Amino acid sequence: MVALPEEVASQLGLETVREVTTRYGNNTKARKRVVGPAHLEIAGRDTHCDVLVESPGTRPLIGQIVLEELDLLVDPKKQALVPNPESPDMPLIEVL
Repeated sequence: MVALPEEVASQLGLETVREVTTRYGNNTKARKRVVGPAHLEIAGRDTHCDVLVESPGTRPLIGQIVLEELDLLVDPKKQALVPNPESPDMPLIEVL
């Protein structure tokens, strides 16, 4: 899932879709709003997704499901998201 700070979600004017309970890495839980749908474009690839609204000032987060849908990989040396070399022109979706 994509997570954005409250101020960014507000600037985008996204409507509340639902509320969810989130569990964080330190095992704390919090009730959060989900807004959307948002149009997200990264490296020339785009999708529509819901957004988890986080506390003001938090860092934006692009979750694994969105990265897989866009078929993007993390290049740790370049510290960048890059298209999958097996599908450089458009996302490849595997159906197994």
